[in-house]
Amino acid sequence: MLSAVRGFYLSHVRLLTAIELCLIVFLSLAFIWGYASVSNPFGYLFGIVFSIGAVILASVILRKDTFRSVGIRFDNIWQSAREAGLAFFIFTAVVVVIAFAKGASFNLDRLKHIPTYLLRGFGQELFCLGYLYLRFYTLFGERRLAAVFSTAAVFGSFHLPDPVLVAVTFGMGSLFAFLFSRYRNIIVIGILHGLVALLLAMALRPVGLFGNIKVGPRTLSEISNVLHAEWKPGEEIRLGSHEIISYNVGEEWKERIHEMPGGYCSLTAEGRGKALRKFLESKDKVFCLITRKDYEELVPPELGAGLFILAKGYILRRRFEFCEILRILTKGEIGSYVVQEIYLISNYPSSSPQV
Repeated sequence: MLSAVRGFYLSHVRLLTAIELCLIVFLSLAFIWGYASVSNPFGYLFGIVFSIGAVILASVILRKDTFRSVGIRFDNIWQSAREAGLAFFIFTAVVVVIAFAKGASFNLDRLKHIPTYLLRGFGQELFCLGYLYLRFYTLFGERRLAAVFSTAAVFGSFHLPDPVLVAVTFGMGSLFAFLFSRYRNIIVIGILHGLVALLLAMALRPVGLFGNIKVGPRTLSEISNVLHAEWKPGEEIRLGSHEIISYNVGEEWKERIHEMPGGYCSLTAEGRGKALRKFLESKDKVFCLITRKDYEELVPPELGAGLFILAKGYILRRRFEFCEILRILTKGEIGSYVVQEIYLISNYPSSSPQV
């Protein structure tokens, strides 16, 4: 049975590969854009991930892909590393020049997250190169450059609607795919991807570049509506969790929603708790956007008794930390980790009858 299915697949491989790619790209974009409009976002995302995994698994079986064929190999690692190393050296020089021109002070605290960046880079390249590139290579009759730019275009589309981020990811995706096309080594390209992301976080994010990443839908529309009804000029709105950005609420709030002062996101949990309490104990009316997890961990019950949850929403986690993933897997909390519930809280009750 399997051999008959495989024979049919291989005899129509380009047509079926085109259908497969359309389905995978559609499901991937649905994962990014669709969860905000459903009542059960975790169930929706689980269904999307399951469908993507099923399609990829079937494709791998029918094509008889191996670790070596998808680029997980060690026999040519030094040849591949030479070119990747040269690309990283040039990229580093450009980033350092930009950072110094902007007066950046490098955030060396990010170095402790190296395993997360490397794992994330390897995972993305396993999908983009070990799967997408090889399917485009088949689709275009083994024309390498067509596969390179098609893979990069899809990778860039995953970062809509931010035009700068789309352009950067298309450029870096083209470089990664081109290097992969020469030696087909995902290990090296995954490490290169992780190091590039780490360098951007250390050098350019502190000066405001690549920090407020606008990817996917503006998911907190209900919170935006409540703010329109409740907020008055002069009242402060702060972000109590680093996972939230003003874009989630809406572009019109960009100049009104601010991060907590004093390097809030780099503080320990105790330090963030103190800063948050100081802000929420203000005599003036203030608003805070905070994840449910941080609200429960950082806001003491006696303070919480005097606060008001005005609205709720959901966002998809943008960054995954390696150690946190291991912890939540052991506790079975994967749903609340991937899809985070967001609270809009205030130290004053609602002044609008509709809230």
